[in-house]
Amino acid sequence: MAINKYKMVGSVLLAFGLWGNNIYGSVDANGIDAFDAFQPPSREEELREELRHAVSCAGQTPGRLTYELARAAKLIRLGADFTSKNKEGETLLFDASCPEVLVVLLCLPGIDIDAQNNEGDTALHADVSAYLYFLPDAFFAREEIRLLIKCKANPFLKNEEGKTPRQLLEEWKRKKEVLPLKKRPPNSGEALADVSKTIQILRDAERKWAAAHSEWMAAHPECVVE
Repeated sequence: MAINKYKMVGSVLLAFGLWGNNIYGSVDANGIDAFDAFQPPSREEELREELRHAVSCAGQTPGRLTYELARAAKLIRLGADFTSKNKEGETLLFDASCPEVLVVLLCLPGIDIDAQNNEGDTALHADVSAYLYFLPDAFFAREEIRLLIKCKANPFLKNEEGKTPRQLLEEWKRKKEVLPLKKRPPNSGEALADVSKTIQILRDAERKWAAAHSEWMAAHPECVVE
């Protein structure tokens, strides 16, 4: 006789609930039922998590992009906080799944382009790490790096390891270059050339940032600390 899959699943769940200490029936030392003690997320938390989900899923397909961006806009109208950080200290910029999403986020008032997470990484650090992960097929991450630089992301900020985004790239490049040719993965030459170009992009950004800072300091001598 064929077994009804739903009855089978129900039997397993019932058995799990009756045997041993399961998370819904366990009682702590104070006699408080774990299920009753569970606090559901607040409306604000739900909106924030929904917004993060929309931002992170939007880049999967062109159709999904339109749908998720519309959903994100609706969530923001409903009061979702788009400037807050998650438990890792990351803003929505860390969740941007494609350049189109990043552009929209950077246009939102109050978004901190240089916000650092619990490890000191900025969105620029995060995109550099994503870029290295997806090499040699890293078009989206590369474009997001360019976008952040165009929007004046600070290329000099260091993470908890004391590294700037450019230094992350240079460290990766050094490790790959010392590998014997036989141990290098396929397309390693293409990846190394691509990384060299991206390093140059960040060097140019650092020069422009330093020049702009010098001009600003020259125009505001009262801010110079002797």
